[in-house]
Amino acid sequence: MLNTTGSNPYNKDMETNNEISVLPTLEQIESAYSGRPGKCCCGCNGKHYHADNTGDYRGGGKPNDVKQIKRILGILQAVPAKELEAFGDYVSAEVEGRLYIVYRRAA
Repeated sequence: MLNTTGSNPYNKDMETNNEISVLPTLEQIESAYSGRPGKCCCGCNGKHYHADNTGDYRGGGKPNDVKQIKRILGILQAVPAKELEAFGDYVSAEVEGRLYIVYRRAA
């Protein structure tokens, strides 16, 4: 379900197949996560992947892992927009028993 509670600056005017798309482009993604749903997302129940090799990484992970970020973004792009959860700097969905998240770069 699309969660648009609170102030969400990323839920604007991007339409895909007549639905609002809250997903960032590949260039806008700082990192991505794949892990077990219902657990924390610190990295102990999944993996974080990072687009570059700068800064502090959330939950560890490997730098420059664009291949995995593209894979996770592709999975989220296949999810109907109404089933995505978007809040603050992330968009997530549970797909086939796995939680996928993409984190947007700071503006």
